[in-house]
Amino acid sequence: MSCLLYALEACPINKTQERSLEFTINRVLMKIFCTVSVDVIRECRLWFGIPDIKVLVVKRKKKFLMKYANSANGLCQLFGIGALSEYYSYVHFFVLFIACFSTTISYLW
Repeated sequence: MSCLLYALEACPINKTQERSLEFTINRVLMKIFCTVSVDVIRECRLWFGIPDIKVLVVKRKKKFLMKYANSANGLCQLFGIGALSEYYSYVHFFVLFIACFSTTISYLW
């Protein structure tokens, strides 16, 4: 998974690239679990804790932005305020995702 997501936190991805990465993960899981059913793969991702690409990229981007904002480098400190504002926008997104995800889990039980 790490090689698939390498350096995505430093550059934006569009919807087409996001769908391509999702397709790649789904195909790998289809080969691992010997199935072609999207519903089975969706359940496997849910129970094994493999979130969507968007969530994975947001988590990595949050970590990157925090390191960037806290860097001792003068250039990074110059743009650190922008990095922190972007970080807080991702924190808001992540809180909303967790709320939706926990609702889905409770619905399945």
